[in-house]
Amino acid sequence: MIRWGLAVFLAFHALIHSSYFLREAPDPAAYPFRLDRGALAALGLRGAAFPLAVSLATLAILAYLFSALALVGWLVPLDWWRSLALLGSLASLALLLIGFHPWLLVGVAIDTALILAIVTDWEPLHHLIAA
Repeated sequence: MIRWGLAVFLAFHALIHSSYFLREAPDPAAYPFRLDRGALAALGLRGAAFPLAVSLATLAILAYLFSALALVGWLVPLDWWRSLALLGSLASLALLLIGFHPWLLVGVAIDTALILAIVTDWEPLHHLIAA
């Protein structure tokens, strides 16, 4: 049951990244998924921000969704879930850092926690996944 919960969490975390596919923000002043105020914009690389963001968002979405599928045993071997979640977290973290907004600190915390749990082979993960 907990494995399904983690799978649903990863799937929802994947889908939030689709917000980067919007070129025009609904409310530009309050919208956190803007690329014109991030690291690339500060370096004068505003034109590269959108294609890079779409690439990273696509990678994060696919990696997280396939990781979720692996956790529930659909189409993807269970052993792959960690590698896929790590790939998704690294892509997501890079994406959040190039278009940073203070609201995105929650995403940075989620990605960092996932990366640390996977890289350090955090023991509770074994019990969660084995259930």
